[in-house]
Amino acid sequence: KLKDIAKQCQGIMLGRGDLFAEIPLLEIAHYHNNVVEYMKKTQKPLIIATYLLDSMKNSPVPSLPEINEIYRYIEAKVGGFMLVGEVSTGKYPKEALEFLVSMINRYHTIKKPPL
Repeated sequence: KLKDIAKQCQGIMLGRGDLFAEIPLLEIAHYHNNVVEYMKKTQKPLIIATYLLDSMKNSPVPSLPEINEIYRYIEAKVGGFMLVGEVSTGKYPKEALEFLVSMINRYHTIKKPPL
């Protein structure tokens, strides 16, 4: 199905929150990876949406797993991100947006440190 959809559009938005209703929980991470890898092959943009910084709805600081996941998406060179609940109903919308922008700027431009 993804191949058929990708052929008909200029890019894909992966609404991660919607996957819970469509895919078994333990398959979601594998599905994300497959979508990212396939979209890289098509050279069409992939936007990652929803639940990126969900913890920032109630906290000015994101969780470590959220940071790691966003980092992996940046490394995979996804086309962009879309915050939803973090900025529409969260207590810290400005902080969530600023944090995401700072992550993108930092990890998109710096080289990895040597081990």
